[in-house]
Amino acid sequence: MGEIFNESTRQFLVNIYAWYVFVPAVVGFFLLKRLNKIQKLIFYIALLSAINHKVSQIVRNVVEDHYNGWVYHIYVPILFWLTWRTYKEELKDIYSERFFQILLGVCLSFFVLNSFYIQNLRLIPTNGIFVISGVFIFWGFSYFYSLLKQSQFKSLEKEPVFWFTTGVLMYYSSTVLIFLLVYNYLEQGSEATYIAAILNAFFNLILVTSYLISLWVKPPK
Repeated sequence: MGEIFNESTRQFLVNIYAWYVFVPAVVGFFLLKRLNKIQKLIFYIALLSAINHKVSQIVRNVVEDHYNGWVYHIYVPILFWLTWRTYKEELKDIYSERFFQILLGVCLSFFVLNSFYIQNLRLIPTNGIFVISGVFIFWGFSYFYSLLKQSQFKSLEKEPVFWFTTGVLMYYSSTVLIFLLVYNYLEQGSEATYIAAILNAFFNLILVTSYLISLWVKPPK
């Protein structure tokens, strides 16, 4: 097991992600004119992820004796808002406008409270990440439930939200079960934490791939 789940394997996947995270943003930019409303939101999410990765990397590696936790404190609420807009449109037949407005207000308030009073800007906002993971998983299952309620058959291979939701469910489920919980209860540097880090990096690649497919497909009008 140690021959596979080690620091070199983790670093290999991290290096792949370092350039692969920009691919959906580049593809979305060239296809921007033909993207529908939902795909444009997914493009903004992909672009935000790429910018967040690069800025956090620059702050960590270039700016001497500086922390990059504040970058994620900005990233989390913007990511939540863009994803909220995506599912607000897709789930309007299941949940009311008022439900989504209340959820947005509660979550954004928590993000602000967490950043300034619970986890300061020097720390990665794991509480905020845990909250968006739970909400995104909830939205993902709600989306698939909405598909079951449809009275007419609809091919999903060209549905952007189907691919987007598949990646979101896989990644954020792994974030809750692997990244947040495992790192809180296992000794750092153990083989189990290497397994968690490698799996998290792998699911990161799956999430980026779901962005890419969501932007590439051409949904029926």
